[in-house]
Amino acid sequence: MQKLSYRIVSYRIVLTNFIILILFNSNIFAQDKGYVAFSIGANSPTGNFGSTDAKQFYSSTGLANPGPLLDISFAYKLGKNIGIAAIMRAQGNGINENALKTELQKSIPNNVSATYEAAGWGLGAYLTGLYGSFPISEKVSFESRALIGVVNARTPDIKTTLIGPSLIGTVRINSISAVSFAYLLGAGFKFDVGRKVCLLLNLDYLGADPEFKNGETNTIRNNVTLPTTFYSFTQNIGTINFSFGVGVRLGTGIKSVNQPVQQAQPTQQVQPIQQTQQDNYQPSYQDSRNQMTDVVYLKNGSIIKGLIIEQVPNVSIKIKLRDGNIMGFKIEEIEKITKEEVK
Repeated sequence: MQKLSYRIVSYRIVLTNFIILILFNSNIFAQDKGYVAFSIGANSPTGNFGSTDAKQFYSSTGLANPGPLLDISFAYKLGKNIGIAAIMRAQGNGINENALKTELQKSIPNNVSATYEAAGWGLGAYLTGLYGSFPISEKVSFESRALIGVVNARTPDIKTTLIGPSLIGTVRINSISAVSFAYLLGAGFKFDVGRKVCLLLNLDYLGADPEFKNGETNTIRNNVTLPTTFYSFTQNIGTINFSFGVGVRLGTGIKSVNQPVQQAQPTQQVQPIQQTQQDNYQPSYQDSRNQMTDVVYLKNGSIIKGLIIEQVPNVSIKIKLRDGNIMGFKIEEIEKITKEEVK
């Protein structure tokens, strides 16, 4: 199978940037807004790409075998359920060498032995588009993606060595690469296993039609180099992909969604409220016509109004109610915090 080391280096660079993004931004949102994840899995070629018709190899069929894949993915909600997503993917597919050997052997004399060396297909995809997340329970969400982008595909490199009574030679079909439009349609599940960690299970389809031009075939016969021949073709590529990933959840910190309201300038003099230690409750603003109160929305549907008197970032809050009672809540229980005008 063709080595993907040059793509892995690029992935390490991108992964480093993602980690920096997480460290600076993971605590600035009011609720779970998405994730950054790393996934591994397998892909299965479909259609012409996985066809074993060796007669059409390097013409329309790919002879591709199932292979591995690596993903770095990003998803961010722009609304309650809909957002944007991006994927960087590297995948490899070996070729069906038995089908290839059987076909090539038909054109080789019986008194000539042949050996074959073949590397596989290599694909690198960069895609972005729409993302949907629909909660099934408190910890599980159904996820869907429709992405478009580009794929960089590389053909197999094949070397045939021939040895006979009066023949020693090699025929090498050199690999070439091509970039084309690509699309991905997929769905899966996200499992929130911690305040910062999630697990992903995804199934998707990747499709592309790269056009390969001016590939070279080099032939050496009895130490004589023959003229180079060239090949061009368009390959329909389609793979069904399954992956498992681990991600870092974005936006699991707590921050009020509203900016502080500027105190209104009264048109008539308002006597200030005298503050004493016995006061059970004090509104956030003292303008009698525009009083503001803290409102905590809980994930169980409850709405709590009062004055926040203690807030431990990413841990808990305490809020004093109008009757003087004090209630405490863990961050995991809170959907959002706002300031609202007292009506």
